[in-house]
Amino acid sequence: MADLTEPRLKLSRAEQHLDALNQAITCFIEAKPYTFALEPEPTPTKYALMAKINHRPPLDWGLLIGDFAHNCRSALDVLVYQLSALPKGDPRKRKLSFPICDMRTRSSVSGQRGYTDLVNTVLAGVTSDHSKIIEGFQPYHRSSGVGSDLLALLRELNDSDKHRIIQTVGSVGRATSTRLGGPRLGSNVGMGPGAFIRLEHGASVDFGGGFSYVSVGNGEITDDDTKVAELTIGSSTHATTQPNVQIEITFRKGGAGVEGRPVMQTLTSILDRVRQVVAEFE
Repeated sequence: MADLTEPRLKLSRAEQHLDALNQAITCFIEAKPYTFALEPEPTPTKYALMAKINHRPPLDWGLLIGDFAHNCRSALDVLVYQLSALPKGDPRKRKLSFPICDMRTRSSVSGQRGYTDLVNTVLAGVTSDHSKIIEGFQPYHRSSGVGSDLLALLRELNDSDKHRIIQTVGSVGRATSTRLGGPRLGSNVGMGPGAFIRLEHGASVDFGGGFSYVSVGNGEITDDDTKVAELTIGSSTHATTQPNVQIEITFRKGGAGVEGRPVMQTLTSILDRVRQVVAEFE
């Protein structure tokens, strides 16, 4: 049985980085990175409800992501080192690592090496039973495609952080609805103290008396001064607007495979997959 102490220590460290990132994201969202303002349009009585970005995710989150990926990747490599029966001092031990391959054999088009081209080197001294388990986790087995494989995403994050660029992330806000309140919404609707009407995004409503509300776009907010809605406000209208926004932190730059994916969900899934791999050798 392999000693799994060191792979688990690496995974514990990866989890600490993930917890730190999650805490930072929570604080970022609680700081209300978006505010909204009604701005007059050129046409009288017409207004635009505009989203303002107060805060953007800090660049140093990419360092946490890189450290997370390094520890997850190291856990797999350390696992192979523990599995190998090569004797101490054998120079082949330097090349031991956990293979993450997109194909089983070398590509005749790109020349990229496959699993069978590496196995005798990177898994030297590993039993056939253990090698079979490792082979079963290779990305080329995924019916949904290599691009969605969690170990392939881990490899991309780790390689990008080491050799190319620090991962950057962005916040994507989505206006899901707007609360309209006030003593008088047009001529058709009167409101009691504290009462409001909730309009789901996509709504188009005419309240009469020269007051109307029309959603704009799909609700997604990625840039400053994104128009969320258009309002017509008559002289007798006394309305307040309060958009409800769901905020998601996504990958932006650093790897094509992860770009656009939700950060916490992706990293948590990667950690779970690496844990699954290590657990196979208990």
